[in-house]
Amino acid sequence: GLVQSFIAFGQYTSQKSLGLRYLFESPLGPETAGVAKIVVEGTKMIRPYGSLPHPNLLAAFLVLSIFCFYFLWLNKKSSFIKNCFLLTVFCLLIFALGLTFSRLIILTFLLASLIYFIFTFWRIVQTPDKELFKRIISIFLLFAVLCSLFIVLAWPEISSRWQISLTEQSVGLRVFYNQTAFLIIKEHPWLGIGLGNFVWEIRQTLDLLSSWIHQPVHNVYLLIASEIGLFGLAVFFIFYF
Repeated sequence: GLVQSFIAFGQYTSQKSLGLRYLFESPLGPETAGVAKIVVEGTKMIRPYGSLPHPNLLAAFLVLSIFCFYFLWLNKKSSFIKNCFLLTVFCLLIFALGLTFSRLIILTFLLASLIYFIFTFWRIVQTPDKELFKRIISIFLLFAVLCSLFIVLAWPEISSRWQISLTEQSVGLRVFYNQTAFLIIKEHPWLGIGLGNFVWEIRQTLDLLSSWIHQPVHNVYLLIASEIGLFGLAVFFIFYF
């Protein structure tokens, strides 16, 4: 998660790919066809990919990393230096997640985090532990501060990203990818078409389309179900929740 965060920061600040081909980094640029972008006051800005095929996948990976941090922070007592390191990583993960501007995943993350904090706080109250109580309060306050700070710093980008128009190309493509995913799931419901084969499947069945349209479905759950089947999706839900 930390490595992906640094790559994401580099991509967003430079507005181009970093030349990390050995990490399977996608070619990125504001004028590159098919690259996920936001438009802020008429200026195109790329959304960071990390070394993954799409910003939404990067967002999902960062969310998993953040929940791993929650577990480490609440279940393992560390030295002052290790605590500072963990908190620094947490800050970087939150900001990197924000820069993906992945609407659905960020909303899901905020809701899941809120539920997690409430449940954990209730559990701690049942078994009084002052140290654990301090840790959950501190991380919740830091979480709230980081989210508020990001909103203030990136408000133009956020407001632009959340203005949805049904005529946007990205919305039309999202519908197209979702429909393709449902067709794949219908034909290969249990085991899917194989990990990483969604783009290959589009190329085989719709090879007349422009190459930049050959992208994975932007919905993480549909991508998992289409590539590794409903069994794989069930395993993902068990692990995630």
